[in-house]
Amino acid sequence: MITGREVIRGLDASTVEIAGPLDLSLAASAFAVFSRNGKMQEFGAGGREFAASVAERLGIELDEEYSFRGHRLRTGRTSRYDPRSRAVEVVRIGVWEGDTHSVQAVVTGGEAADVITLFHEFDFHEDAAGVVVTPRVAGDPAWMISRDYPPTVAQPVPRLGLIEVAEMTRERARHVPLWGGQKVEGGELFLDDSTPQQPSLLLVGERTWTRIYPRGGTPEDVIVDMASALTVHWTTAA
Repeated sequence: MITGREVIRGLDASTVEIAGPLDLSLAASAFAVFSRNGKMQEFGAGGREFAASVAERLGIELDEEYSFRGHRLRTGRTSRYDPRSRAVEVVRIGVWEGDTHSVQAVVTGGEAADVITLFHEFDFHEDAAGVVVTPRVAGDPAWMISRDYPPTVAQPVPRLGLIEVAEMTRERARHVPLWGGQKVEGGELFLDDSTPQQPSLLLVGERTWTRIYPRGGTPEDVIVDMASALTVHWTTAA
């Protein structure tokens, strides 16, 4: 059995360590939502090809390119029908490509200049574990990490599925099932079948809330055994 250990940088500079007898060689990604004056904006980061792959999945061609603080910023747009408003809306994406990582942000409406302005309001710092996204301009009010949507990291694992990790918060602690879970290496393991279309496992650690979305085709007992051997640690940046 492969013994893996992966250290992932959260966009807020937190450090997430995932370990266990698992193949952790696939690229991880990190997400955070920033808010300012009621506006919410999500950023996602991953390897050098991550952000461009998000654009591709959205059907957006990155047809504009700019030099951006020694790196590259690309943008593109598409249109989609919003059934709620019964209108066609423009969807834009900004893709920042650094030395080894990339960052993407999807913006509804506006012009390419608005996407460029958004990226100018943040700094992007790379290290071996990922990217830290920091508000650059101390506006009034300033961009801040949303309290309603704390940062997460995601790690795909062959055979197991997708591991999504977040820091334990008071709000999340209130949603831990009242009945005790199965005692495992990384804390307590619960089966969450509240969404029948996408059942998942919940691994509750002392400081972590880890959702495991099983890969289709892998036997349930194998999924549980793999999840039971998993350990996850979240260290908040000083």
